Amino acid sequence: MTTTSKRSTTKPLWGQALAAPAPEFPQTQLQILSGAIPAGLRGTLYRNGPGRLERGGQRVGHWFDGDGAILAVKFADGAASGVYRYVQTKKYQEESQVDRWLYGNYGMLPSGNLWERFGKSLGNAANTSVLALPDRLLALWEGAEPHALDLDTLATIGTDYLGSDLTPLVYSAHPKVDPISGHIYNFGISIGAQPKLNLYESDRSGKVIKSSQTKLPRLTTVHDFLMVGKYLVFCINPVEIQPLPILLQLASYSESIRWKPELGTQIMIFDREDLSLVSNFTTEPWYQWHLGNGYVDANGKIIC
Repeated sequence: MTTTSKRSTTKPLWGQALAAPAPEFPQTQLQILSGAIPAGLRGTLYRNGPGRLERGGQRVGHWFDGDGAILAVKFADGAASGVYRYVQTKKYQEESQVDRWLYGNYGMLPSGNLWERFGKSLGNAANTSVLALPDRLLALWEGAEPHALDLDTLATIGTDYLGSDLTPLVYSAHPKVDPISGHIYNFGISIGAQPKLNLYESDRSGKVIKSSQTKLPRLTTVHDFLMVGKYLVFCINPVEIQPLPILLQLASYSESIRWKPELGTQIMIFDREDLSLVSNFTTEPWYQWHLGNGYVDANGKIIC
């Protein structure tokens, strides 16, 4: 006896969730499907992610490129309500007007004629993470300034330079908050002839009160870092991004990344007090996106 099988053409649930742009909805009471919400649970959970991966029948080049949308779920008195809104970035508004992608990003090039592509090699998608401040929510992205939103309605207030005179303010997506002081630490990489690692310390309100710049040997990928005791620890990947094809709009960021294990992984350790570089060395090559569980042991050694 012989049998034949046919691959199912039905998309899995996760695929269906990405098939169409996620619809916005205003503050809505959420139905409890099973169980119960603890009566003492109060607060709001904010989540960010690429909510739109298609425009005018064209898919994004990579899911990193999707327009950012924020979900807020508020818990109080044993109930939950939710609201979902797209971040109204300049990129989102311009592309909504013409119903097609205009800006380049991690996995795609800008579209249109030469004049339309000018100045659009990289669009701020505001789609990676969030930072809740006392008076506003920040939608964060990898390569530019954050966008401020209303904490309750998620209405976009606008780009936020955190009280800094740095322009542009490259503010990455995974800041660290000191649980005692409430001070916020983050970084951003300046692109140019001499790439630089920018460090920022902000107070509880988000206002930048201290910053520093350290030269990097090359343009590379740094997505996250560790706050360990009095130190900030960065692992610089053995990767090189070739900027010329990006600037000439011949290749996207992902197409311009080169793995170079001969460079090794560079470890940079900064003092949180003055954001100065206190240790810098190279070890065997390895790649990382995220780091966690760092601490200083009883002997004063940094464990990552």
